[in-house]
Amino acid sequence: MRRSQYALVAGLLLTSILVACSPAATPTPVPPPPTAAPALPTTAPAAAPATGETAVNWELVNPEGIVKQEKVEVNAHPASLEGKTIALRWNGKQNGDNFLNRLAELLTEQVKGVKLVKLYETDPWMNISLGPPYGSPDDAIKAAKKIKDEYKADLVIASQAD
Repeated sequence: MRRSQYALVAGLLLTSILVACSPAATPTPVPPPPTAAPALPTTAPAAAPATGETAVNWELVNPEGIVKQEKVEVNAHPASLEGKTIALRWNGKQNGDNFLNRLAELLTEQVKGVKLVKLYETDPWMNISLGPPYGSPDDAIKAAKKIKDEYKADLVIASQAD
């Protein structure tokens, strides 16, 4: 921290200690609550713009970030991985490559004739830059087409990790 920040923190600590050590104030009596609440308007009155000003219209938006959800059809899974070409895709987060490297070892040991393409080694720019979460759905379609056409992949296994 800078010297001025230290001085501010020290001043706040000293103030809180002095307030905590000061004698307690005498409590003031609280008036009883009213028996009937005043009627409140159910809608806010429309404010007219002041002379020379224009009216401003506000649009209420949903802060959740979800605009529209669409149903996604999932491709059928292959009955076997034997003889298939599998592309391994990593989004660049820490340790995702470790997971995919271990998965590659296990697939090589346990599946006959499997061919593995580690996209993070063969084509790292395409691997990280195209497709969600970095790009649009159209970018993801382009990436899938490129993986299928250039690498002849039957399926893609993607990993993201932290």
